[in-house]
Amino acid sequence: MTQLRRNFLVVAGLAFSGLGANAASHFLGVSQLQSECGTLYTVVSGDGCWSIAGTAKITQAQLAALNPSLNCDTLAVGQGLCLALPCSKTYSVVSGDWCAKIEQEQNVSEADLLSFNPGLACADIFAGQLLCVAPPVIDPTPPSTEPPPIELPTDPYPTIACQEKIPIAEGDTCFNLAQEHGIQLSQFTTLNSNLECSLLQAGDIACVLPACGSIYRVQSGDWCAKIEGDFSLSSGQLVTLNPGLSCNDLAPDQTLCVAPPITATPDDSVPTYSPRGEYPVFAPGNTIPQSPIASYLTADDARTTFAGDIIFQRMSPRPSMALDTQTSS
Repeated sequence: MTQLRRNFLVVAGLAFSGLGANAASHFLGVSQLQSECGTLYTVVSGDGCWSIAGTAKITQAQLAALNPSLNCDTLAVGQGLCLALPCSKTYSVVSGDWCAKIEQEQNVSEADLLSFNPGLACADIFAGQLLCVAPPVIDPTPPSTEPPPIELPTDPYPTIACQEKIPIAEGDTCFNLAQEHGIQLSQFTTLNSNLECSLLQAGDIACVLPACGSIYRVQSGDWCAKIEGDFSLSSGQLVTLNPGLSCNDLAPDQTLCVAPPITATPDDSVPTYSPRGEYPVFAPGNTIPQSPIASYLTADDARTTFAGDIIFQRMSPRPSMALDTQTSS
């Protein structure tokens, strides 16, 4: 308790020295009192010292002690006033109380009670008066000497898959581009969060349609829930498929995505061929049915040809065949 009292007196001393240093000022702003006071109040039109003290459940003497530069004749709207010092426990006076009784019941000394409540006069306590009976709790843990964690930079612009992109031309505006492509301005800015509408540059690329599996043009009388029902979408899915969409601003001829993008899958219909484990055997003049071109094959080429290869017919006779012809003749 003694240590806490010492700590509190240091805090209170700093607070009063700060308040005194500002006595020459006409009034203190709330921000100036933030580090010196436990309970702050900002003067409003119609306020007076008596009414402020009554609302705070303190006496005018306490109000004056907490605000040494206070002049009740020149209160100004917006003026900052301190109504209590920092405190960890308060007590509301009841009928029949007196200081000694409160000190005994709240286990606080007379010196502490007076230091916790500047301007307090025990002869003037009243029922309902708020008294501080314990100093503020001061965290004994020393401040950490470890450097703050380093925050890695993050991409400020969310990535939205885009299906249709357009180049921005001279004179284009976000509103005109959104209108031209049948989307809401809120959709355009959501799809193009990296663009600054007030600083569009010719040649920039803008997205005007998110990745989508099916497109629908809004008709008169449509609303989001109806469209979701017509296309078997779950509640809220239409907004998910159309980032930035406002159902309240739905209008005829707007373009909406009504189906998720189609995910590409491998085509199982394309036949695949595995290598054969043996050489096919063909005789000269045989047709190769596996080949797209009907061809003739000489006997010495047969064992180096696989089924499925494209074979070209030899247009000139083999030299050995020409030699045999001459010999026989």
